[in-house]
Amino acid sequence: MSDAKLLVAKNVSVSFKIHGQYVQAIEDVSLSVRPNEVVALVGESGSGKSTFATSIIGLHDLTLTQVTGQILVNQRDVLNLAPAEWTQVRGAEIGMIFQDPLAALNPLMKIGDQIKEALAVHDVYQEPQYNDRVIELLNQVGIPFPERVANEFPHQLSGGMRQRVVIALAIANKPKLIIADEPTTALDATIQAQILDLLQDIQAENGAGIILITHDLSVVAEVADRVAVMYAGQIVEEAEVGELFANPKHPYTRSLLRSNPSLDNESDELYVIQGTVPGLTHIDHHRDMFLDRTPWLPEDVRQEVDPKLAEITPGHWVRGNAWRVFKFADED
Repeated sequence: MSDAKLLVAKNVSVSFKIHGQYVQAIEDVSLSVRPNEVVALVGESGSGKSTFATSIIGLHDLTLTQVTGQILVNQRDVLNLAPAEWTQVRGAEIGMIFQDPLAALNPLMKIGDQIKEALAVHDVYQEPQYNDRVIELLNQVGIPFPERVANEFPHQLSGGMRQRVVIALAIANKPKLIIADEPTTALDATIQAQILDLLQDIQAENGAGIILITHDLSVVAEVADRVAVMYAGQIVEEAEVGELFANPKHPYTRSLLRSNPSLDNESDELYVIQGTVPGLTHIDHHRDMFLDRTPWLPEDVRQEVDPKLAEITPGHWVRGNAWRVFKFADED
């Protein structure tokens, strides 16, 4: 794997304006992605995964959002780009596969016209080449009868087909960095497997780096090279995928893995993480907020101030010190 980094995000924080005041959603998040690497972002809904991803591709409304830190894409800090420059970066250098393909597609435009529009923005192809490139892309993402599909509207396609179209849009201009936000949500198991295989084929062909946002740990185990676990707007653990699954440390990571259904589990009951992710206005970034959901731990452990992300073994980072003493409530 190349040492050159497609993405280097350093100390990224995002705040949203709520009732006239800015409330911090993610705090001090750092992450990098190399060519041919899949980095998975995992965590429950509300952990900050999509907020971080949309800051990378510049989709926040800056009249209501503050984004600080540094985000280098191909060594250029995209946080300093003008709107016109962003138009050239999106699609050409960064592609995004959105979670809801029906919402991501224009319901009033035919599929082929939407892909042509994505091509036209970047002037990579000449007008006569557009139709050929559209058919090529639809073929590449495994859509049968591409000529027919190019002339159909999004509502005429199945969920799996729409997801393939969204992937075709994301890779139309061959970006080196692809953000896949829950690309297999609401798809059945067979279609999920096909979409994951498709992403891996695209990566192999283009040498792209992929940020895969998901809550499905089985998907992570199958396709990711490295995993960053997010909770309440912070990364609480990061490691190579094999290391994370074999040797999870942070209480949240261990809880996620324990709650994942497994054939090896002899118990009739599925482990459930008590409580919920705190709301945006209730997050205290000076504490490990997950420990509010582990009331059986000693008070001094749960109230650790400003827990830091530290490298405990090469390439394995964990926030705070609670992992050193953590046990589940039913453990001796």
